[in-house]
Order: sequence, then structure tokens, then C-alpha cells
Amino acid sequence: LTNKGVVAGDNPMTTKATSWSDSLVTFGFGAVIALTAFLLISPLLMIVPMSFSSGRYLEFPPPGWSLQWYHAFFANADWISSFWVSLEVAFMATCLSMALGVPGAFALVRSSLPFKTFFFAFFSLPLVFPVIASAVALYYVLTSLHLVGTRFGLALAHTILALPVVILPMTAALQRFDERLEWQALNLGASQWQTLWTVTLPLLRPVLLTVMLFAFVTSFDEVIFAIFLSSGSTATLPKRIWEGLRFEIQPTVTVVSTFMLLISTVVIGLVALLQRKAGYLSANKKKSVPWNPIT
Repeated sequence: LTNKGVVAGDNPMTTKATSWSDSLVTFGFGAVIALTAFLLISPLLMIVPMSFSSGRYLEFPPPGWSLQWYHAFFANADWISSFWVSLEVAFMATCLSMALGVPGAFALVRSSLPFKTFFFAFFSLPLVFPVIASAVALYYVLTSLHLVGTRFGLALAHTILALPVVILPMTAALQRFDERLEWQALNLGASQWQTLWTVTLPLLRPVLLTVMLFAFVTSFDEVIFAIFLSSGSTATLPKRIWEGLRFEIQPTVTVVSTFMLLISTVVIGLVALLQRKAGYLSANKKKSVPWNPIT
């Protein structure tokens, strides 16, 4: 039969079989994603009820409910001191990484700097290089500079880890930025600095805030560098947790972990809100420009 307009793809049986196949594939991918998310999140969710345990040791499920470990955390000067040290170090590392990473991203995208591919790969090294090897190397370098055991020395080390978190997203954002907006400002008589401060940076504000939050969390949660480079008076919160699990297993560490989990959740929520506001980076262009670090 050769009815006009009838092709093999119009066969109802074939269409139904294809639909079932697509549904099975979609269900399979959904199941894998759900299982992966469960395996990643369930250990974190166990921490929260364990922090309200009435027991003397870590156990799940808790034998009872109590706020005794929250009281123990706030009554312990060492935990509070480590919390403020973590905040101070994370603040310094964030400022340093932003001060170095944002101009570095502009240089990689906007300038005629030679060997851009090399510099881009160099700034990406902390993402692939073993952290413990970097910690050992930095220990000897900072020892010669008498910075081991200082907050500034630890902040310098955290800056190395936070730089890729700043440079890579900023590079991608700048490559998708609509430069016609800057050209219009320049044509209207604005200087390059005025264009930067009144046009470019305000439009990049969501991306800037996002990378700043990621840099802060990268430093705040880091433990390997803290183990090698901090001392008793400059121990960060993650290092104090590690010591608590190593020398005395008490539910106080679950309280600290709950606070850190809460901070990370808030940061992720803020990043999600900022990403919703960053749609203008590609919305002003008719065609999507593929991101290529080699420019």
C-alpha cells in the first residue's frame, strides 16, 4: 500500500514502541539521579538529629532528645574561637581571591595577553592537583616566611584553592557578556573606568556575588591546609571537628557540622537566587556563544 503521506515513521505501533522506550529511558535516568541524590544527602540529614541526641556518644537513631550538646558547644571557648578564626580566614581568602581572580579573568578574556591557554591551565591547577601535596609544599614555603600558624598564612593558602572558583565562572561570564552595552556607554562619552564601574560591574553583579560566596565556602569548609598550616590558637572549625573525631568522639561535632551544613545550604540558596538574575548575560544575544577559554 502506498497511500500518499504515509511513511514508516507514521506507523502507530512504531510510535507506541518508541514512546515506551523513551519512557523507560527517562524513568531509568530519573531513578539513578534519585538514588545518587539519596546517597549524597542521607548522611548529611543524619547529622541533624544526632546533634539533638541525649546520649553521651555518637549513635543513630538518638536514644532521646536534648539540647545538651548545643549548650556544650556555646559554652566551649575553643569551639567559639575556632568559629571566629574560620570566619576571619574565609573573609581574608575571599577578599584576596576576588582581588586577584576578577582582574585575572578580565585579562584572560579582554586583553591581548600571550599564552592565555597556559595561564588558564595554570589557574585551573588547584582543581586537579592533590590538595595534600599542595599542603606539604606550602608548609615548607610558609615556614621560611614565618607564616605557619598564622591566620594570614592560612588565608594565603585558601586563596590558592579559591582562585579557580573565581576565575573560571568569571571567564565564562565575560565571554558571554554583551559588549555592545559598553560600546554604547563609550560612544556617549563615558571613560573606560566610568564604563567599568557604571555598566560592566553592575551587570556582572550576580556573577560576582556568586563567585564570592563560592570562594567563602571553599575556605570555610577546607580542612587539609588547616591541618598542616594552623596551630592551636589558629585552628579552624573543620580542623577542630577533625581533632574532635580523632581524639574524643562526642556529639558536639554534630552540632558544629549542623551549623556548617546550614551555612552551606544558605549559600546554595543565595547562589540559586543570583543565578536567576544572571539571565541577561545570554538573553541579550540572539545566538548562544560557546564558552572557549582559548581566546
